[in-house]
Amino acid sequence: MRGSSLLGSLLALAAAAGAAIAGNSVAYITIEGKLAEQESPFAMLGLGKGETTMRSLFKSIDEIEKNPEVKGLVIRLKDSELGLTHVEELGAKLQ
Repeated sequence: MRGSSLLGSLLALAAAAGAAIAGNSVAYITIEGKLAEQESPFAMLGLGKGETTMRSLFKSIDEIEKNPEVKGLVIRLKDSELGLTHVEELGAKLQ
């Protein structure tokens, strides 16, 4: 899968479904390949690839940060093709 595995979205879905998230959990995000500059215009219709953008990555990080059960975040860069700007933005977001 290209982009990132957005665990934040999964945590939000689990919470909405009433599933319990164990206390002191650690969220895990894998960034693989390139991040799309913008979402496909057909993604809202379910016709696009559903590529991950910096915006969707940051939204997931925000969701993880708001969850009191999650005490940490691991971000794994797996064959990622992040440019310097993306790395700087991600670093600033995590501080």
